[in-house]
Amino acid sequence: MATGENFFTWLNIKLRELKTDENVYGSYISGILDSDESSEEKKEALEEILSQIIEVDIETHLQTILEKWQQCNAKIVEHPRVAEDVNTKLAKLMESNSLPTTVVRQHYTPEELRIREQILAQYSQVELDECQEDDVNNGAGVASDPIMIKNTNASDVAQLAKERREQASFFEFNI
Repeated sequence: MATGENFFTWLNIKLRELKTDENVYGSYISGILDSDESSEEKKEALEEILSQIIEVDIETHLQTILEKWQQCNAKIVEHPRVAEDVNTKLAKLMESNSLPTTVVRQHYTPEELRIREQILAQYSQVELDECQEDDVNNGAGVASDPIMIKNTNASDVAQLAKERREQASFFEFNI
């Protein structure tokens, strides 16, 4: 980061020496250099900008800017490798410090297993009783399997169609 700042500082000084507004042209030049365009396209764009600033030695100034950019950019590229190494080290550290996520099975005594089974049976019976009551109250249910619920979609659709026909015939008589 400091290397990139050094380039921009150098570029601002260079633009001041050329007696131009470093804020405006500096951002244009840095935008061109940071872009993903080919080096030829960058050179053409920089030549165009420099031709607006100066009239002589455009090529010399262009080469100076590009060389300085390459020097600073080469140093900037080295830093991400260090960051990757830090990220790799951090990942390895996190893996080594991670706690096992497997659950240790508890060994129940026969008495605890019996109590557990009774509780589960009681709750499943209560749930079955509630399902049967709901089925009786709603008129839905299959006698052979109390957990299964009768599919009433067809009868619901038929009932809705019947109600619509009745409403339509009611409106015909009132009109």
